Amino acid sequence: MKNAESLILTGPKRGLELCGYMYVEIDLKIKDHLGQPREFSKGLLSISDPTNCASMVSMVETISLATRLSTVDVTYAVVNQAAEGFIAVEVLQGGFHGKITAYTTSVKDILVLYDSKEADATTFDDCGDILQLMRPVVSVHVEDFLIILFHTSDGKLESIQFTPMFNGRDEGQITVGATKMRVKLAWSVHYP
Repeated sequence: MKNAESLILTGPKRGLELCGYMYVEIDLKIKDHLGQPREFSKGLLSISDPTNCASMVSMVETISLATRLSTVDVTYAVVNQAAEGFIAVEVLQGGFHGKITAYTTSVKDILVLYDSKEADATTFDDCGDILQLMRPVVSVHVEDFLIILFHTSDGKLESIQFTPMFNGRDEGQITVGATKMRVKLAWSVHYP
């Protein structure tokens, strides 16, 4: 692994509710020259419930775990009054080769939802296929917008925007180059 190279985590699959403390266990292993797993970075990080976030829409923080062989940075967003959106992308026409990313109007950090270079079934060329997103769930403040970006491997970029709902469904269609897709969202309230 190169210096400062990022790993894309594929979980958790749901937004997590932070009450008190949350613990993140890190246990990264690498394969040695014989193909055997070796410990690379291991430890426990604690994320505390920020007391000053009640008046904030959201905030992004990074905590670090320094070990003998590496330093692991964990970046997370605390989103107040969140709606949880479960995303599904269906290819209606053509094949999609590229990345799908998302961000919200208050958290500008980009989340990678799909990358055809990293996907198990690299691309889809038939209509009706559902893309297997690496991260199908996002948490969005109820007054924010969710912006989903579609980047094709040949440089085309299109976006679609959604407004969070209280326990509802939404969908939209987008055409990126020769590919037509349907984006579906199922929203649920993530705060009392």
